[in-house]
Amino acid sequence: MAKLNGGAMLLAGLVMVVLGALLQSGLMKFLLDIIGFVVIAAGVIFGISGLVKIVSSKGNKY
Repeated sequence: MAKLNGGAMLLAGLVMVVLGALLQSGLMKFLLDIIGFVVIAAGVIFGISGLVKIVSSKGNKY
């Protein structure tokens, strides 16, 4: 902390205030819900494509 000058400390303080406000608001919950949905959808897509590759491999083990 001692190496930071006044401008850097001001910028760090502003970033922390904005981050804290985002964490307290409902916006972060909404964004986390969206990210969760995207991860679940990607998992389903990867699972189905893996299953299709296994079924259509016609006896090839590799």
